[in-house]
Order: sequence, then C-alpha cells, then structure tokens
Amino acid sequence: MDVQEDALIAGGRPTDAGWGEEPPQAWGVVTTSAGREQKPTLSGAYQLFYAGLAACLLDGAHPPVEVADAIVTAEVIEAAQRSVSTRQVIPL
Repeated sequence: MDVQEDALIAGGRPTDAGWGEEPPQAWGVVTTSAGREQKPTLSGAYQLFYAGLAACLLDGAHPPVEVADAIVTAEVIEAAQRSVSTRQVIPL
C-alpha cells in the first residue's frame, strides 16, 4: 500500500535517494474548474513521524500530528467513503 513498506522489504533504507517517492502512476489527480491535472504526492517519511511520536511520549514534545488535524483528516476520509458509496458530493 505504501512505497516505503515495499522499499523496506526489498532492503531499502530511509537514507536512500528517492525514499518515499511514489511512481507517476500513483500520483494524485487534482480536479478544478480548469480541468484535471496529475500531481506528485509528497514523499513519505514514516521514520520522522515515529521519531516525533517517541519524543512526544518520552520527552513531552509536541505530537507529530495535532489532534485537530487528525480529526479533520478522518472526517475527509469518511466523507470520501460516503461519497463513493452514495455517488454524491458530501459537503464538509
């Protein structure tokens, strides 16, 4: 599901060039009134997330993702799932 996982299984490391980059066929599509355009996704960096999580739990640092941002992300994902299943636009 994620290129980082496959890269690790294949013996890759987060320090490798191109780590976490999706191939063009996996890029996202942005649709606007001007049309559709394929855009690269941001490179993955799970190692930074988990380092931030450890710092939060062990040292009291700020979490790598704010709770409010995680909630909004979950709401967007749930709306997308409802949209697909009902074939309707779900307002947020």
